[in-house]
Amino acid sequence: MLDKYNLKMPHAVYSGENSLENIKTILLENKVNKLAVFT
Repeated sequence: MLDKYNLKMPHAVYSGENSLENIKTILLENKVNKLAVFT
């Protein structure tokens, strides 16, 4: 099972289990219209 531990962006850093769940909040607060995800 893959645990989601880190999300790092210029204006926000989240660490810990399931930290990637914060991505929706970050995008809404910063009025982001487009997103590219690299894995």
